[in-house]
Amino acid sequence: MAEPDRAKPEHRPLPIRRLLVMACVMAVGIAGLWMVIDRFSNVDVNDPTPPPASGSPVASPTVPASMIATPGDDGVFAPPAGSLPDLLRYAPDRLADDSLPLTDVGRYADIQAWMASRGLDAPSAPDGLAAPRDPELAVWRAELDNLALPTSLADRGLDPEWERSYGFRLTQVHQVLIVGQAPDYVMIVRGAFDPAGLHDAWVSSGYQAVEVEGTTIWTLFPGDTIDLSDTASRPAMGMLNNVVLLEDGTLVAAAKLPRLQSALRVVNGSASSLADNASIASLVGPGTGSEDLVSAVISRGSLLESLPADLPSPRAKTRGPDILSGQSFPTMVSSAVLAAQMPRVELVMIGVSLPASRVSDATPVANAPGPDPHLRLMFSFDDIDDGRIAQRVIEQRFNAYLSPVTGGAYRERFGSARVRVLDAAGDPAIVEIEASLPRGVADWLAILSERDIGFAFWLGPEASRDD
Repeated sequence: MAEPDRAKPEHRPLPIRRLLVMACVMAVGIAGLWMVIDRFSNVDVNDPTPPPASGSPVASPTVPASMIATPGDDGVFAPPAGSLPDLLRYAPDRLADDSLPLTDVGRYADIQAWMASRGLDAPSAPDGLAAPRDPELAVWRAELDNLALPTSLADRGLDPEWERSYGFRLTQVHQVLIVGQAPDYVMIVRGAFDPAGLHDAWVSSGYQAVEVEGTTIWTLFPGDTIDLSDTASRPAMGMLNNVVLLEDGTLVAAAKLPRLQSALRVVNGSASSLADNASIASLVGPGTGSEDLVSAVISRGSLLESLPADLPSPRAKTRGPDILSGQSFPTMVSSAVLAAQMPRVELVMIGVSLPASRVSDATPVANAPGPDPHLRLMFSFDDIDDGRIAQRVIEQRFNAYLSPVTGGAYRERFGSARVRVLDAAGDPAIVEIEASLPRGVADWLAILSERDIGFAFWLGPEASRDD
């Protein structure tokens, strides 16, 4: 007797297939969430306000039109001619070749922009030579104290002997950048030069024409030594012993012929420039506002490496709001503790800017700088985490500590100031301070020479960190 047919059970997917479907749904959901997080991960409250999406840059009435950045032929935003980031493109990368034994990296001055901001024209001189008793020249010359110029150029660049030796005078110089340490400089100069006058002066002074890197250069001493025995080498203290005028009118000079050769390799595209160095690019690249700098000094971060005795001291170890800024700090920690927290500074740039054309979204320390030329300090750190730590340490020291140099609050010398992480999107990270200069613009060079930047000091690995 046959068994009755049994009802077939309803087919159901195997549990493993159900799990796979659920896993796929969850993966899609997680991917979507990750895209949302990634979309907003680079937003930081300290990022500068972005530039307008359209429209041409607007020139400040005190800045020459040549100092306004314009898009390059390839659509990339190019630095203004003669600006610090522009002249760095001619300089050999002496950070990469490790030929800088001291902290100095470079010094820049835009004489033309500075004098324009002061309403001064370059004085003319009879017979092409500077007249030392010209009252207009005296006023113009006094303004040079605000700029980081090479000493020999500032002191001797108006002497008749300088012009006879080299074919130009200081009043013809628009911008100058020196890279290196005295006397082993490479100097890049833009100005109103007369090529025929330069040539005649070099021939008269005994320069020899030599071909280097496919270019005719002029040298007093074709070698790797700095020789001051020739009369023509003395006004510039050897800095103009080897010179070349490039096709675009830029004058490049060096105390040693191999240094000039390395600069020509950069110009020819066979070597990297200092502007290509990643650490330097973080200081002067797009979005940093470095084109606003009218004078600046770049140094290694070891300039700020200090011992505990050099650190600033707190005004008072109390809780509550700071007397000057009104900011509250939960605990007034010791300077040594703050120093232990302060990350290593890789590079330092200090300089003065003409009235900035950009709006700064920054953490206020006091009030924003006014329209006068103001101080800018930029510190380079390995990564964004170090940058944010450094920002907090600098803010607390600036508001609550005394300068070891002056014995007073930092505000007495730096006036209104603000601190921010300049670019939270990439490495190296930059912490920037914008400040006013109550003692006068020239005080920025005194601050540098006195190292009155204790709010950014960091302790080296061998320094004691005991309070």
